[in-house]
Amino acid sequence: MKRPQDISLDEMKRASMDESIQAPATLGDSISTLLESAALVEGLTAEEKAASPSRIRLYLSMGAAAVLAILIGLSVAWKPEPRDTFDNPEDAYAYLVATLSKMSSAMDAGVQAVDNCTQMLTLPSKILDDASGKQ
Repeated sequence: MKRPQDISLDEMKRASMDESIQAPATLGDSISTLLESAALVEGLTAEEKAASPSRIRLYLSMGAAAVLAILIGLSVAWKPEPRDTFDNPEDAYAYLVATLSKMSSAMDAGVQAVDNCTQMLTLPSKILDDASGKQ
């Protein structure tokens, strides 16, 4: 038996004209069922057709809500226990002091930069005040 892709167009035409080849008895019923289904789909009202996308959105939102509920449940159920990063409290204190002093020096540098900018921003207003006072 040949595969459908191996059959030429001429062979198909000859087979369709050959009356000795009988079609299955249920073929007509299958075709009419398909045609009736297509007619029903085309006969849907606009409201029924519009209901399909909303139904899809409903299913998608329900799926998203279910995933979110699972993630929230997992995050509540899974609580890692805090662990010590230092074995010795003196080492932890020394690290804390070093970190705080580094933050302090960085903040001091930032405050100094802001003070410099503030002085530069007030300079034009002083010049304008001096110029308006002289007139």
